[in-house]
Amino acid sequence: MFFFSGCSGNKNDNRPQSVTEKTTAHTEITEEEKYLPFTATLENYSDKEFFSSPCPDFLNAEQKDIWKKAYYMTYMSVTSQSFGLSGEYEKAPRKSEDGNEYHYMRTGVSYDEMYDYIRTAFTKEYTEEIFLGDTYISDGGELLFCDRAREPDISYKDCDFYVVSQSGDKIRFAMTAVYSWHGIAQLGELDKTETETHYEEHFFTMIKTEDGWRMSEYSYWL
Repeated sequence: MFFFSGCSGNKNDNRPQSVTEKTTAHTEITEEEKYLPFTATLENYSDKEFFSSPCPDFLNAEQKDIWKKAYYMTYMSVTSQSFGLSGEYEKAPRKSEDGNEYHYMRTGVSYDEMYDYIRTAFTKEYTEEIFLGDTYISDGGELLFCDRAREPDISYKDCDFYVVSQSGDKIRFAMTAVYSWHGIAQLGELDKTETETHYEEHFFTMIKTEDGWRMSEYSYWL
């Protein structure tokens, strides 16, 4: 679905010509320079209109753009889409901050490129603590990925957004999400632990930073 472009991933391709000429014969690529850039974005997603809805209508144009990016990134992260990342899993597991051991995939992609991309929708704190966390880690500049994906919740059906609080540089809003197993119930296949229809509240916060509006709270509902 996504393509990682670039021949060598060398970040020094734009060096002054004089420097390039002097080093052409014996150019040494560092560990960080050998990784390809992370290029998966909402703009090159084949069905990007999917991420236009649901979208809170009370957000302004800039905020809606950030919301769509955040929704896309969340969808890609928590489902099997995983930004189209591929590679080979390491044989030995790594212990994460939660104390558990996971096998990480070596992607050959730049961690910094991934970090900078996620920062276009989320605050620094959310990016580091919540989004990347133990799922995406850096090993000498390379993005390593631990697949903890799940499929979207097929019982999610619809939602309504409403504003909780708002100021000039912060808006907190929520959604009432509707989940329903009505179709399964009609077939007589409803599990005893499931209810036919239920509702959940999910909360979101967007703040204005020096880089523009960014999500600082994002409650999954997919």
